[in-house]
Amino acid sequence: MSELGQGLIQCGVRLAPRELRLFLGSIDESGDGQISLQEFQEAIRKHQATAPPNPKELDEAWELILSFLANPSGAKSVKSLFDQLDKDGDSCLSLSELEKGFFDLHLALKPSNVRALYKALDANSDGFISRAEFDAAVDKQQNLIAVSFSRAWDTVLEFALSKTGNKSIEAHFNQMDFDGSGSLNLKELQSCLSHCGVQLTDREVRLFSKSIDLNGDGEISFVEFMQSIHQYLANSPPDSATAREAWEAVLNFLSSSWAPKNSLDLFNRLDRNGDSLINVEELVAGLVACGVVLTSKQLRALHKALDSNSDGMISAAEFTKEVEKEMQSRR
Repeated sequence: MSELGQGLIQCGVRLAPRELRLFLGSIDESGDGQISLQEFQEAIRKHQATAPPNPKELDEAWELILSFLANPSGAKSVKSLFDQLDKDGDSCLSLSELEKGFFDLHLALKPSNVRALYKALDANSDGFISRAEFDAAVDKQQNLIAVSFSRAWDTVLEFALSKTGNKSIEAHFNQMDFDGSGSLNLKELQSCLSHCGVQLTDREVRLFSKSIDLNGDGEISFVEFMQSIHQYLANSPPDSATAREAWEAVLNFLSSSWAPKNSLDLFNRLDRNGDSLINVEELVAGLVACGVVLTSKQLRALHKALDSNSDGMISAAEFTKEVEKEMQSRR
């Protein structure tokens, strides 16, 4: 036991006498008071197979791996990634293969990330990860991350596209920017959104911030934040059913006695800075000023329908063409 205690101390692990006795008893399978290398390795393998993974460490590991899979310079497929990790070619992955494989692929996974991942991948707790276990886990995580990413954006846009959302976020951005750098780090961004009533999980914050950190410096400026919103809206798929709901509200307004004379007059009223282009903030503020109240989802669908060239901005030509087309179809 003294040898074990000294060896652990040399590794930087200090245990109290009682802890050392309990640890020795748990790995001395033969009960002879001695620990063989085989017993030691088997005890570690069993502990790793039964210890629950740390959720945060696991989420971080999956996000790095799926980002690697999505990167054109990364693994070409899930099968290719498994093959690169399977060093001995036996179609099973051990913990040591995961550690060495991720290191060789230059994936910045901490040992704690790898251990959490190993536990999660080993679905039947036999100490090894089969190709089937690996494939099923990757597929499940890809779906979960897609849902988290979508929910993060939906939650942020629900607030950002509200009547006061944009100004509130900008004000809190400035309040949270304690060092006056003009940017927020991940923790500050989460606090900023939380102060605005936008509640995201840790994973959602990581996924959202990564998608809006346009220059990849780990800091988010308010300009990047708004540019990312414009880009996300421009790249979003059309939603014809929701756009129809929005159009009904806009056309009802245009048919009222207090509405602008024509679509160009309405465009000019919405173009608050007079640059002959309407961004999403102007669309939101302008419609609210006209008494046309739409949900975030309806605003996004309307913006997408009006932005025919998907550049994030609505020109007078785009606006009048789409409005006239909708008015004609209603007659």
